[in-house]
Amino acid sequence: MIPDLPIDVWLYTVQFIPEDELDRLLSLNSLFFHLVMQKRYREVFIDYMNAKAMRRLSRLKDPFVAQLARVLHMRLSFPLPVQSRVSPSRPTTPTLHERVRSVVNYFMGYWLPSEKSQPSPPTNVPSLDEVASIFPALVNLDEFTVFFSNVPDLIDMVPFFASAWTTFGHRLRKLSLGGDLDGFKRFLLTQPDLSSLEELSLEFPRQFSENTNSASILVDHVAPFTNRLASQLRFLRIWCWMDVGISSYLKLLGPFPNLQTISCMGPFNRAFLDDGTGIFHFLTQTQQLQNLELRLNPAGVRINPLAESQLVRWLSDCASTSKVFNNLQSLQLYPTNRPEGMNVMLKCVQQSLHSLTALSIRDRYLHTEEIRTLATALKDSTELTFLRMNVWMMNIELFDVLSHALPHLRRLSLYLSDVGSFPADTGELQEMLQEREYTEWKLVDFGIWCGGHELDIDTMKAIAQRIPTVKSFWGGGEHSIFPVLYGNPFP
Repeated sequence: MIPDLPIDVWLYTVQFIPEDELDRLLSLNSLFFHLVMQKRYREVFIDYMNAKAMRRLSRLKDPFVAQLARVLHMRLSFPLPVQSRVSPSRPTTPTLHERVRSVVNYFMGYWLPSEKSQPSPPTNVPSLDEVASIFPALVNLDEFTVFFSNVPDLIDMVPFFASAWTTFGHRLRKLSLGGDLDGFKRFLLTQPDLSSLEELSLEFPRQFSENTNSASILVDHVAPFTNRLASQLRFLRIWCWMDVGISSYLKLLGPFPNLQTISCMGPFNRAFLDDGTGIFHFLTQTQQLQNLELRLNPAGVRINPLAESQLVRWLSDCASTSKVFNNLQSLQLYPTNRPEGMNVMLKCVQQSLHSLTALSIRDRYLHTEEIRTLATALKDSTELTFLRMNVWMMNIELFDVLSHALPHLRRLSLYLSDVGSFPADTGELQEMLQEREYTEWKLVDFGIWCGGHELDIDTMKAIAQRIPTVKSFWGGGEHSIFPVLYGNPFP
């Protein structure tokens, strides 16, 4: 017999049930029925060319199921198969080049058309009209992601998205768009009503086939769309992998009076063509910036180290001549691998020393002396509670330095380059740990990634035993303090 317990007791109990076990409790009572259904349909994925994913459409036509959806991810990606250049009466086996070409583009999420390729209609999947038929039932949707690639010209996006904007456009809080620029242009012509939007993500992936109109689409269509939302946005992500020179687009943006979080990624020597004027203008259009992610890793650095010279020079000028890095709460930055890159990082940190709560140094591996220099610079940053960095070598000195300089730190994430970065004899490290007692360190959670996987649990526990305040690894466990204190501003 199922006990008749108050709902708050049931809700508390559910927290201790593993997700894979929760599905089995669907028929236990009405509470579990609703919890399981919310888990299944809160976030929905629709891939138009994936027949298995499309089978979920029939369930979403049920108003009860549809009203559970809060997040919708839609992929409108159409393959453009390479046509044979011989007579149709003489079918041939694809060449090795064509096979490799198809496999690469499958995993990249794109399909590279040949000069003579034409759209092929999908098989064994519903029509686009049937996909659009679910939109009117999604009355509680507040997050929408759309990815488009090689959408045929014969598909008119205006009527396809009309019911979407009527039903949930004005309610959306988050919108993410990605795909080729022709898809962006045609999508934006649908004129979505986004009066409640606060978070916008734009991703421009690398295009294998050149689009000579890329720059004009960014300037004439994407920029006006972004600016129409500028006054209401609090979060803006712009990721670009195209060789397009995105600076002309960025120079047109702003102002953003309420923007608090910016995430900007892309190869500085390709997406920006070594021109930092556009992103400099963009970053200076904010008045309340609190969280900044700036990862402009140049492509081909290992082949040509000089590719970083323009980036490090621009970062240094930006940190010296602007207020972009002033009073930030969280900062994620790639400071380059050049010798002067560390000075740039320190200069950026100094500008937010008394406000910074989270710092991530991305894609550069630090030596022990560099870590010591950084920790000393952060010593007076008493608000700093989270630190993430890559390190060349794990040793006892690393913990000594961090615990002494940053006793207020509460979460630490370390990433080692490979297994060789960790002492071969972990027993020696554990013996040295036994001689330490980091009683003044306020660390609550830490994680160490080594050689492509998490560090072995025995060594993790040995470290934790010397830090009395540690309660969890990687933010997990019953006593986890996440995400209340450490919500990720860059999900």
